[in-house]
Amino acid sequence: MRISPLPLSSTPPLHRLRALFLAAADASVDPLFRLCYRRLRDRQQARDAVGETLIRAWNVIARGGPATDVRTLFFRIASGVIEEMRRGGTLAAKKTDDSITIHERSQLPTDEREALVMRFVDALETADTPGILCTSGSLIAARLRGGKRIFLSLTRYA
Repeated sequence: MRISPLPLSSTPPLHRLRALFLAAADASVDPLFRLCYRRLRDRQQARDAVGETLIRAWNVIARGGPATDVRTLFFRIASGVIEEMRRGGTLAAKKTDDSITIHERSQLPTDEREALVMRFVDALETADTPGILCTSGSLIAARLRGGKRIFLSLTRYA
């Protein structure tokens, strides 16, 4: 879906600009989250990155920033936010969830661990997981089966 550029050069009223921004943001939130999650590998950090991206984009647009495709602006800002978070900037999320430390200590392979955490810790539906991880549903099902088998074998002998 192509999102038309905001008419920033003609400076529409703020309420109209806000409505256009919200429509563009609604259309871009899911792809932004997938990008952030794919690069950060942490759901909470990905959520924080998307929120920060939208705030920074609104600040650029409200100040009368350069007329450009809004989606391009979102992804350009998101790339900067992701790099800042990777370097340990002020946006870096703190680990507050006990499940994170549990799965970090486990010996599960990364792919299986991600599938298990998204399904059982984050309570995502199995149908939602392939879109986030950019894989097929059958691969996610295989990772869940394999991850459960490995996890059970690890906990049985622990």
